[in-house]
Amino acid sequence: MAVRSTDFSTDVFARAIPGQSLTDTPGKNPYEKPAMTSSPREAMDVTMESLSQKESQENIVNLLDAGISAETISSAFVMKLFSEGVFTPDVAEIIKPPLAAHITKIGLEAGVEDINVVNEAPPQSMDEGSSLQLMSKVNPKKYERIMGDAMQEKMNSELAAQIELPEEEEQPSFLNMGEQ
Repeated sequence: MAVRSTDFSTDVFARAIPGQSLTDTPGKNPYEKPAMTSSPREAMDVTMESLSQKESQENIVNLLDAGISAETISSAFVMKLFSEGVFTPDVAEIIKPPLAAHITKIGLEAGVEDINVVNEAPPQSMDEGSSLQLMSKVNPKKYERIMGDAMQEKMNSELAAQIELPEEEEQPSFLNMGEQ
């Protein structure tokens, strides 16, 4: 997978306004034009040619070794080629499974251990415990922040329980004057 070095600094105000796509010049982007191929075989040939590059294989091996699944890598790869106008989204979906298999083969040949071939499906129902467990894997910074806040709250409540506050006397109010 060829990686182009680009400047990723973005201007938060430089984005499309609502309805802009309706007034832009049609066919300006590669994916707005007819695809280069509509044949899954030709699309797979183009993809394999791109995957045969040494730099692409090194990147794939590094990603697989880091724990990224072959399914995720193949999805990213076909999204890139679709956005460049190489093939249509339906062809991309057709070639994803054999592409994931080929990516797995590249990892096996490079000696990568414990290759994740497909993404793990999330559980059907999530309680708070399994949600926190998933968050600890997917978003560890947020998990640590939530756990730190929970520990701080627990310590504050334990400290408040240890300190006995004097009971406040009921102050007279004009609302309960009729009761006297």
